[in-house]
Amino acid sequence: MLFKKRKQYATGIEIGTSKICVVIAEVSEKCPFKVLGVGQSVSSGVRKGVIFNTEATIAEVRAAVADAENLANVSIGEVCVGITGGHIKSAFSVGEHMLESADGRVTEEDREDALKNAIECPPKEISESVLVLHRIKQQPLLDGQLEEPGLNARGRILTQPLYWIYGNRNQIWEPIKILQDLCLEPKYPVFNGFAASIALMDAEQRKKGGLIIDLGAGTTEFAFTHGGCIRYAGSLSIGGDHVSNDLALGLKLEIGVAENLKTFHGRAICDPQAKNALLPFKTPNGENKSVRFDHFQIIMELRLKEIFQIIRETLAEAGLQLGPDQGVMLCGGGACIQMISSLASSVFQAQSWPFCLNHLDGICDSLKKPEFATPIGLARYCASKMSRKTGGPLANVFSLKGLTGKRKERE
Repeated sequence: MLFKKRKQYATGIEIGTSKICVVIAEVSEKCPFKVLGVGQSVSSGVRKGVIFNTEATIAEVRAAVADAENLANVSIGEVCVGITGGHIKSAFSVGEHMLESADGRVTEEDREDALKNAIECPPKEISESVLVLHRIKQQPLLDGQLEEPGLNARGRILTQPLYWIYGNRNQIWEPIKILQDLCLEPKYPVFNGFAASIALMDAEQRKKGGLIIDLGAGTTEFAFTHGGCIRYAGSLSIGGDHVSNDLALGLKLEIGVAENLKTFHGRAICDPQAKNALLPFKTPNGENKSVRFDHFQIIMELRLKEIFQIIRETLAEAGLQLGPDQGVMLCGGGACIQMISSLASSVFQAQSWPFCLNHLDGICDSLKKPEFATPIGLARYCASKMSRKTGGPLANVFSLKGLTGKRKERE
């Protein structure tokens, strides 16, 4: 049997700047991934993806977990927790292996040896102060050329590139400790941008190549995929809160008013018809006021365009850019801003793929929103890890090696 008779439950928990979200899914031979419960709470103890108020975050995570468990009517254990923040970094390592067969053909042992060499020679940035989240295999090279699988090619040297995603050890352990204090088992810390790509991209899109951008309140994560794996990933300490701050400063508004106007009237590309028009609003004291609508839109467009340009330039420095058959897909709360996809398409000079969650079964209606992509991806990652233990149907969701946190039994 692929699974034990007792049902297993995969859980993803995103501890974000503006909200905490918990997704519980059933994992079984019959239901590889069926969403059973979702819980949410406001997040007040996180800034730019980093926890600064532990007590508040514990209480808010507890509330979100309780809501999800009550809706699913189960008690969760193993958890995949999302990691974000400006401390997230990445680097490559390379493992080389001299082929030993007489005819120079590549064997599975050769592949394993090349991978082992890449792991045993980590990037110089990997130190005791960081924690590795993922080690992602890239397409191997045979005598310096991309190896085409299944062609029985011959050569002398097999090279295995490996992409490492890591972050500050203390900041990664903070959410892990919080979940342990709640008697959960945070076994799988995962970079949020990686989780979003799992939720949004199917196998064909990953192979063809594309860019996932998660526009959150305090951070923006991104992941560039090609050839079936992540080629580059990163996190910016810039998000929707910065747009609100710009509006508050530029238009002399209270931050709450700016946030409300952004939510209900925000637009990523200026509308020519907004020129000289007024955008009315009420102050917290009930006064009727207004701001120039075109100025409001200009401020939003400039900040959002800057975020996309930073990502584009970061990828360009790594020698990467979107090709004509590749696309960009947006998720996170910022993906709900009007014309945001058009702005992304313009900046990256690429098609904008429509938001779509892959293979979602269960209580789906409440989850078909961009802000749920990351917690769903975290739960899917957790499900894939469970399947690997038992040979289940999600055992090969993505080609990666992940280092996990310590296990703590639930009391």
